[in-house]
Amino acid sequence: MCTISASMFNALRQWCAGSGLLNNGKFLYFVVLSLFVYCVILLLLKLCYVVNSSADDTDFIKLYKACEENDTITCIAILKKRPHYVNRFKLPEGYTPFMMACAYVNTPLVKYMLEIGAQVSLKSKNNETPFYLAAFYHIRNKDSTNASCIRELYYAGANINEPTRNITPLQLAAIFGHTSLVKCEESRTSRNSQFDRLCRTI
Repeated sequence: MCTISASMFNALRQWCAGSGLLNNGKFLYFVVLSLFVYCVILLLLKLCYVVNSSADDTDFIKLYKACEENDTITCIAILKKRPHYVNRFKLPEGYTPFMMACAYVNTPLVKYMLEIGAQVSLKSKNNETPFYLAAFYHIRNKDSTNASCIRELYYAGANINEPTRNITPLQLAAIFGHTSLVKCEESRTSRNSQFDRLCRTI
């Protein structure tokens, strides 16, 4: 920025020399002072941007960590100030806060995130959908009988049959013997109302 200001000063100096204004010491002093102030303002603006960016990154890291720890209160407090974080990917992990909430089947948080614009169609860097992450939680935790998170994702438009690494969440559930999820999908394909009832009870 100072380089730009110096270039502008040189151009102005040449113009002043050609027009005879350079002999006027007061005018030259005014020009130099103006360029100095301009340079200082640009530097201050850049500093403010750096500070704001740093605070922005700090809040995002706090949000991501809170999602991992199922700290719903902290997550919602941050998202109220910065709702655009919900679909922002954390690198190098390659997951969004919404994906993390789904991976830990935090239904209240997932529901809130959906209300502020969370995208159910986004995929992680490993090609995992939010629905796949939620289903995989139940596969790893077979004693978990609360499928409310899966229900929220389904009603939000998640594609229940979208494959990840050439296998759908329900096929994966069948391989690992999670009969509740398999029954849920079978009921959905035969009759949506029965699927709805099952998802409310498992």
